[in-house]
Amino acid sequence: MMGIDTLLVRCGIRWDPTAQDPQVPCGSLRWLGRALSSSEVTASLGELIGPEVWMAEGDWPGITPVDLERWLVDAPPAEHVIILHANSMLPAVNLPEGVRVICRPRLAEMIGEHVLERGGLSGVDEEVLTESTVHRDDSLAGAGELGLNPRVGPQQVLERLGFSGVGLQPVHLEARLWMVKGELIGPEGEKEPHEWTIIEDPWKPSLTRLEEQELLGNPPDLELQASESLLSDSMIRSRLKQYLSERRPESLSEGAGMVLKRWNVELQSVNMHWRKLLLPAWKGVMPGHGESLIHGLDGSLICL
Repeated sequence: MMGIDTLLVRCGIRWDPTAQDPQVPCGSLRWLGRALSSSEVTASLGELIGPEVWMAEGDWPGITPVDLERWLVDAPPAEHVIILHANSMLPAVNLPEGVRVICRPRLAEMIGEHVLERGGLSGVDEEVLTESTVHRDDSLAGAGELGLNPRVGPQQVLERLGFSGVGLQPVHLEARLWMVKGELIGPEGEKEPHEWTIIEDPWKPSLTRLEEQELLGNPPDLELQASESLLSDSMIRSRLKQYLSERRPESLSEGAGMVLKRWNVELQSVNMHWRKLLLPAWKGVMPGHGESLIHGLDGSLICL
């Protein structure tokens, strides 16, 4: 899971570069900054705009009442918001006016509402994009999960379907990303080396090519909708032969005109491996369909 500070930036929070760190000595909380009013966030994250924003330094265990009381002793007079992402309940501390605490359930609700309204994470600045985008020469060879941002907004899909008042929960769909290296063999025996990045989406009938720049190296932590329809290695090789082979127009040797000639993938030369891919989606109970999924890449409805 990505850091809370990175996640907030990905949601559209913009920190004021002129704000000064209050330098509170308590090590349990870390100052994030003061969010600018120009931040591109929805109303659900609006309470982060303006005050000094803090977060728990560690992911586990949660902040204790003693930790929070120590911080309060040295905190400067100001409006503060403290994010305790490892705490499921507020610590039993009397908070002074101007100090608010956001625990894990409330934070999840705020970010979930923002993702639903915006149709995904946004506001990715150049630094964060560099950190989270996957490149062929390093991250694609790793073992972690990869993700994609939605290409459609859920509200647009609901309006198109004529549904209203449907509560949606953002989820991930299990899929695989195949990295394939091989050769295309031409009609005269010509050989061309190629590399492909392919989505195996078990929720759809076909494979899809992908531009690596679309990939996220740190997808958000959401409920996973598992699939039992992933292909075996032999099946994926057979599908790839059909999918990656292509027909190319070539000029006739005599006279005007063109003819299509087939270039086939040489399966013996193919080097392929896969990584787990998390596809964006939303889950809810749809009128007349029951529990269903809205696919975040094309807006299709999938009944469960």
